[in-house]
Amino acid sequence: MISRKKGIAGVRWWLSHRVKGCQSAGDRHQETSPEARKGMVCLQETRWTASTATNFLQTYPGFTVAHLPANETDRRGLSGGVAIIIPCTFRLLQEKEILPGKAIAAQVQTRTDQFWILSIYCHPQTVRADCEAIAHWLHVNCMGDDPCFLLGDFNQGDTLFPEDVV
Repeated sequence: MISRKKGIAGVRWWLSHRVKGCQSAGDRHQETSPEARKGMVCLQETRWTASTATNFLQTYPGFTVAHLPANETDRRGLSGGVAIIIPCTFRLLQEKEILPGKAIAAQVQTRTDQFWILSIYCHPQTVRADCEAIAHWLHVNCMGDDPCFLLGDFNQGDTLFPEDVV
């Protein structure tokens, strides 16, 4: 969790399917909405489809959502999915897909500042490749004046490969 850095209000991190024992997507949305009014919320392992963000915005107006839908697995299930829920006190300038269904970057503007925020999910079976792709994206895209904040589920990628990637 990041709070109050260069005038940036709180950013919260959640593994959405584990929020306070919520059983359904509707329950998770109800738990997420009040938190998002306090500041941005980054979600990983959302298992959202392409239409879930639209449903969220219809039910809870006043937000912008940068998201990537989950990837379909070999068994027809869903894996991954990431989102950044942005309240109306922030302005989404642009969003970029870093890894399909696993990592999204949003360039966000406040009244006085702008920054990048990344919501990241590194799958346990591809954690090294995921971390390398994210490190490459950061090297190419986040070397300017805008601060860059990473929030996510790295599945021990930061401890498995600290000297190589992170």
